[in-house]
Amino acid sequence: MTAPTLILPDRSRAIAADLRAQLGSEKVKDDFPTKTAYAVDASIYRMVPQAVVLVESEDDIAKTIRYAVARGIPLTPRAAGTNLTGSAVGSGIILDVSRLNRILEVNREERWARVQPGIVLAELNKQLARQGLLFGPDPSSGDMCKLGGMLANNSSGPHTLCYGSVKDNVHRLRLCLESGTWLEAKSYALNDPTLERLLSTIPALRDVLVLAQSHADLISGKRPTVSKNSCGYNLFGLVDGLAQGQFDLPKLFVGSEGTLGVVSEATLRLVEKPKATLTALIHFRHLEDVGAAVPLLLALQPSALEVMDANTLDLIGRAKHGIPADAAATLLAELDADSLAVDLHERAEQMATACRPFRLAADLTLAFDPEQREQLWKARKALYPTLYRFDPRKKPINFVDDVVVRAERISELIHYLEEYFAGQKVPVAIFGHIGNGNAHIVPLLDVNDRQDFDKMVLAYREIHSTVLDRFGGSICGEHGDGRIRAEYVRKMFGEELYGLFVDVKRAFDPGNVLNPGIKISEASFTEHIDYTRLSKSCATCAKCNAVCPVYDVFQSEDMSSRGWFEIVTSKGYSYLNSKRVVDACVNCKSCRTACPAGVDVSDLILKKRAEHPNRLTGWIFRWQARGNSFEPFLKFLGRTQRLWDRPVFRRVMEWGASFVLKALAPTAKLPQELLLPRIAPRQLRERHASLIPKPGAQPAPGGVAYFHGCAANYFDDGVGDAVIGVLRKHG
Repeated sequence: MTAPTLILPDRSRAIAADLRAQLGSEKVKDDFPTKTAYAVDASIYRMVPQAVVLVESEDDIAKTIRYAVARGIPLTPRAAGTNLTGSAVGSGIILDVSRLNRILEVNREERWARVQPGIVLAELNKQLARQGLLFGPDPSSGDMCKLGGMLANNSSGPHTLCYGSVKDNVHRLRLCLESGTWLEAKSYALNDPTLERLLSTIPALRDVLVLAQSHADLISGKRPTVSKNSCGYNLFGLVDGLAQGQFDLPKLFVGSEGTLGVVSEATLRLVEKPKATLTALIHFRHLEDVGAAVPLLLALQPSALEVMDANTLDLIGRAKHGIPADAAATLLAELDADSLAVDLHERAEQMATACRPFRLAADLTLAFDPEQREQLWKARKALYPTLYRFDPRKKPINFVDDVVVRAERISELIHYLEEYFAGQKVPVAIFGHIGNGNAHIVPLLDVNDRQDFDKMVLAYREIHSTVLDRFGGSICGEHGDGRIRAEYVRKMFGEELYGLFVDVKRAFDPGNVLNPGIKISEASFTEHIDYTRLSKSCATCAKCNAVCPVYDVFQSEDMSSRGWFEIVTSKGYSYLNSKRVVDACVNCKSCRTACPAGVDVSDLILKKRAEHPNRLTGWIFRWQARGNSFEPFLKFLGRTQRLWDRPVFRRVMEWGASFVLKALAPTAKLPQELLLPRIAPRQLRERHASLIPKPGAQPAPGGVAYFHGCAANYFDDGVGDAVIGVLRKHG
């Protein structure tokens, strides 16, 4: 395959200028903050792009692809950037699909939805829940990951046992190929005239069809024997379809990690939300009992079956989560009821019976109520926050994080891993989806320490080789190959099948422009590791982005909590080159609450702002503190608000406010359709003056202090009155 073009600084500026001319200046960025923010995803890698395109239409996608292909510039599709393998970073053009985030259509009767790739999984399921529906695959990053990344990786999650992975839940894709041609990727009957026309107009489809037909026996013979696999291209799904007389294109493109085309729409298969759920916590004294219990528990058809090993239980704190000291492993199991007629208490008895032959460290803990069930998941969800705070130098490093073996051999795998890391004197957490045999392995290492770095490289080769040679497993269940596993794809499948993967890539992307270095690569996994970032506290997991109000509006990484951390802690940062993003933070502190490592990005931003104080802001705050002039002004505005709401005066006000906004927050806008808040003629403290204690007065026993904000005091939005009304009603 052709190597991607080397990009020099002068050419980098030309790339952005060319793209702006085609797409518009608002959609293309190449300044320092943008390139710094997009240089990372949730993996261990860093690659600085030359330009970022914030696509808003299919036309934007096609034009960008044609431009990149014509000039041989690497193009990396990206959604939320929560990928753990480095497939969302690249050295050329980043194509961010986050603004394509709509649900286009939902068919309740046929249970499918047509959606865009930028929608967040949690938001999608929130909207679907109103109709009693659900998109089944549920990666742990569901609060912030987006559908585009899930399609790229063939994501799954704890409930894969019940719902399968993404490839099992896609009816159709619409994607742009390397030629700029749009393809409706669905399952076509081999005798469908539409397929005949497609094969004649898109040579890559014809090449891959012939390849799959002529090598069907080889492909079937190399199929992984485990229940999950996202390694390589899914030629196995193509061969299965051919046996049924179908050319099942979604099976090929799901899991291809943006290396074959860029998705703009997906039609998803939906399921009914469970009517009720039982969650159980099972503590085993002996690891070998876990392996023996799994087949018995699987016979009950659980929707989820998770495991945490002894090391993990020690790391998260046994006492804090009520975990027995002699538990060698803990299982978390869930059973769903599709109708209220199903008696989950009876199924709970069946689960207890299945566990009776084994030596448990405690009785089964059962929960039927949603709040109680959430408590049982607490230990599992506390894992990452605890790992990130375990040691200021040693960080959880994902490099052997996604192996799969047969479910009945999972306890054997865990035993091997515990012995291996104990011998290396490396703390490690081992957990995952035991029902699928999918283990997530997260060692804690300081990769800037030479000994730890060497241990990482050795573990990478030893563990992946052992999973393949001893266990007959897969190196990748749901996270994708990316950069981190690409060099091992050949070893997993052998020369012949790997050669077919190369042929598939070459057929769809002969210039090697679409996400080069991903999935099909000989490069070492240690290339492009971000050693500087891995010494910082931020995990770049993007949990903060999920709660950042600025990111919610702009859908651009340079306008996000994670992006701001990267920007202000980078060597090239200065207030002058990053003012527009530093001034955009609203200091809501949501990032601190969400961050597993306890990073307060807003505090970092405030410190950077303090180095360059805004004179206008200081003057406004001082004026506000002088109530004898500020409050009469607000009362005047409240009494004359009807006048200001008229169109003529509104335009005058917006013109004047634009100068203030530009000085205070350059990114802020005041749209004409925005309804202005009502300013109260009488402030909250005036309306409820009797509740304000006199100086020196003792507070009433059992009373409640209400600390209202400025908005509640000055605006007539009813919030403050409602709070006081509720408190009064309850005494």
